[in-house]
Amino acid sequence: MTAIGDRKQVKLSRIAYLAEVGDIDPSATCIRHLCHNPACLEPTHLATGTDDDNAQDRARAGLGNIPFRNGTCSRGHDVTIEDNVYRRKYKGGDGRKRSRATCAVCQRGVQRYKSAAAYDAARRAGETE
Repeated sequence: MTAIGDRKQVKLSRIAYLAEVGDIDPSATCIRHLCHNPACLEPTHLATGTDDDNAQDRARAGLGNIPFRNGTCSRGHDVTIEDNVYRRKYKGGDGRKRSRATCAVCQRGVQRYKSAAAYDAARRAGETE
């Protein structure tokens, strides 16, 4: 990232795109690297798009955080069944709403573990019978 004007940080890929191609569509939220190399500044490898477009590009290339490959989670639970997918909503660093898919079976296991650990800790502290 580099500063332009009054202390505004801008990614170098955006500067390269602006210098070679010109204006950026206002609906575009990011500059996508078609070569999937974030360090590349070749203007022919850059395109505008949305975060969803960028995520789809990464998924097609088999890159990035793809939680479910081949219809299973990393522990082998079947996530082709809609009941086995849990969408966790959160705010990203830029303040926009995001969601992340996780395996609901694994999530239930984590919650059971946390509940049991909290219960054991409370019991050791003498808070329960």
